[in-house]
Parts: sequence; C-alpha cells; structure tokens
Amino acid sequence: MGEILDLGDLGDGAMVGLSPEVGSSLAQAGAVCLESQSHVPGVDLAVTGSVVGTHPLHWETPDDQARLSWGNEIDATEDGAAGIALLLARRLMDLVVMSRARHGTGFDYWLGGDTAEPPMQGAVRLEVSGIRKGPPSAVAQRVKEKLVQMQRGDATAPGYAIVVEFGRPTATVATP
Repeated sequence: MGEILDLGDLGDGAMVGLSPEVGSSLAQAGAVCLESQSHVPGVDLAVTGSVVGTHPLHWETPDDQARLSWGNEIDATEDGAAGIALLLARRLMDLVVMSRARHGTGFDYWLGGDTAEPPMQGAVRLEVSGIRKGPPSAVAQRVKEKLVQMQRGDATAPGYAIVVEFGRPTATVATP
C-alpha cells in the first residue's frame, strides 16, 4: 500500500501557485466526484503510467451544500481531477504548483520543485483531464488526446498529462 493521499492537504497553502481557497475548492470537487461514484474515504486510487502505485485517498465528506455547489458535473469532474492530479504531483513526484498556465498554452499548470518560485525556469507542464465514469479505453483515448494537445503548445518544456477516472478510481500519468 502506498502513501495516503489526503485531498484536504490541497488547502494547506504549501504550494506557491495554489491559494488555500482554490486548493480547498479543488479538494471539495474531488470529494463530490468520488462520492458520486459511491466511494468512501480510504478507497484505493490506482496510479498507472509513468508513476505506478496504489494509494488510499482521504477527504472530508461533502455536505448537501457542497454537492449542490458542484451540481455542474463537467466543472466538478475537471476541477476534482485537477485536485487529485496536483496532489499526486506533490506527494509522488515532488512537484508543486508554481502557477496556473495561461489559456491557449496546451496545458493547465506550471509545476516545479518543492522550493520553486516563479519565474518558470526549469518548470514542468501539467495537463489534467477528468472522466466521471468510463472504461479503460476511454481513459487511454483521453491520455492520447491530452498528449497531442500538449504538443501544440510549448513542446520544449518537459511535461505530464494526468487523466483521473472517478469510477474505479484511477489516475494515469503520461509524458509526451
């Protein structure tokens, strides 16, 4: 069994490019998505691809207000996936959020080492996608799409694509 991944850690303010408020919001979206698939805190997240392992996921149980706040399934799935991906990057890859990427760059976040601060020299790109519930073939297809998308942007900086599927749950980590 791997390291425990607690979504609540996203709100601790430890990542220079992720405010506690945004981190807590991403964590709440992830919790809503996981519970929508009948998961309970402690469920194992299977991580595959460039990073491999099985890690128990923990989160604060969302109340009705949280569930209603995340009533848009598309937004909840994308933000929840971002939360899990950023937690994986931090805990398993020693990468933290330096900044949210600008629109049109082909990726979502700039990541760096634990002590990294802007400017972005040596930064790593992260593209995230979420699937509420889907077969492994849908995850594989989404990974391919995200890697192609990353190539259209700044293809010189190293990067990762992480696709989170909440039904099993799984996270696939891939590099272009």
